[in-house]
Amino acid sequence: MAIRKRTNGKYLPGDTIILLTGKEEFLYLDNLFHTISSELIIEHATNISSLEKIIRKSQTSRKRLVAYCYGAIVPEKMLDALPGLSYNFHPGSPTYPGNHVAGFALYEGAKHFGATAHIMTPRVDEGAIIGTEIFDVPKYCEFEMLEIMTYQAMLRLFGFLAPKLADLDNEIEPIEVKWAERKYTSKDLKAMFSAWAVLKEAEQLRRIHAFGAL
Repeated sequence: MAIRKRTNGKYLPGDTIILLTGKEEFLYLDNLFHTISSELIIEHATNISSLEKIIRKSQTSRKRLVAYCYGAIVPEKMLDALPGLSYNFHPGSPTYPGNHVAGFALYEGAKHFGATAHIMTPRVDEGAIIGTEIFDVPKYCEFEMLEIMTYQAMLRLFGFLAPKLADLDNEIEPIEVKWAERKYTSKDLKAMFSAWAVLKEAEQLRRIHAFGAL
């Protein structure tokens, strides 16, 4: 579907941002978009089922999907049903694509971590990167602290990119940053806590420090 252009600097009727995120996150992100433009319609999807209903609601209006801290994969047919690119905010730096990455960053002794925004594709964390917010990992950082710092980085990154996300006339240009090749999975996390009894105490403590007690 071709993207219709605005005229006279105004949004077209029905121009919509779909936020695929949790309830608490939506309240903040919705308010942020409305500070940019009161003309935009902001729809909230909490899961794939509600997202599909929003996409089907009107096939003539322009819609842009923005996923924020959402773990499931959006089916390719839904991405294709939207008129332009969709974007995702990943709680992890480009060196840590995939799931449960804060724990793996701590386990591997990463010096830097952060948040990544990228074009959404049918495969997780593979789309071109449009922005990052990277910070130094403090010495003796624990899992909960890193999760909080990562969430704060995501909010800063979203705030920086929000005006571009709200501009439905234009797609956001990728930056010169690439994803690391290794992608972390739930299977990798499960493996960290398998055969627990044979691990030395020091290794058990290292994994608990990185991932928390499961």
